This record gives sequence, C-alpha cells and structure tokens, in this order.
Amino acid sequence: MARRALAFAMSLGLILAVAASASAQEDAAGELRLLSPYVGVAVEPGDTARFDLEVAAPDGTVVTFDVRGVPDGWTAELRGGGFVVERIMVAEELDRGLDLVVEVPEAAAEGRYELTVVAEGAGGAATLPFTVEVSPVVGGGVSL
Repeated sequence: MARRALAFAMSLGLILAVAASASAQEDAAGELRLLSPYVGVAVEPGDTARFDLEVAAPDGTVVTFDVRGVPDGWTAELRGGGFVVERIMVAEELDRGLDLVVEVPEAAAEGRYELTVVAEGAGGAATLPFTVEVSPVVGGGVSL
C-alpha cells in the first residue's frame, strides 16, 4: 500500500511539474523578444556591418525601435521591406525580420563598440546588444 501511495505521489508530482513547465513556456511566448543569430562581427574601417534581427511578440503588437550607443560619425538603421523602420506590427502572416545596418566610417578607431537595439511594445520591452570590432585587417578570406 505504501508503494502505491509513493508511486501515486511521484506521478502527481511529475504531472504538476510538466504542467508548470508548459505554463511557463506559454508565458514566455507572450513577451516581446529580439533574436539574432550573430551578435558580434569584425569589420575594417569603412565597411558595413549587417545583423539579422527577428522580433517575437504576440500577434497584433505594435513594436517601436531605437538604436542606442551609436558612436559619433557612425550610422545605424533598422531596415525592412526596403525602408528604414521605426515601428512594425507583429502578426504570424507578416514578415518580422529586420536588418540592423551599421555604417563604420573610414576614420573609425580600432576597438570594440557596442550598440543596443531597444524594442518597446504592449508585451513590454526588450534589448539586444550587438558588438562591432573594428580592426585594420579582418581575416576570413580564402587563400591559396
């Protein structure tokens, strides 16, 4: 009898843990998030750094963007659909992909620079930092 009670209690605990996990996943899915596969790149002075950016939020959410920490003389814009974007509406049937395009001037000093994309909407706020490493010689080419 004690074994049955113990097995029942363990089963009930497992069921409650799974239910809590599913509930937490539903809550996380309802918040505003910014996602990008690459958040740090190296470029030479005068180059352009491009970052893919995806916005996750509940359908119908209007999201407003700002790029902070842009060094003097640099430009940083969010682009989508051929436009500079300041706001989007999130919906399953609409494209939520944007590009963060950072123009690094020829006179940029060598070093590591951090820019942050800030998004705000009905689902709250989200930030995503991006790093641009400026180096006079960036490797990665093919040589023979």
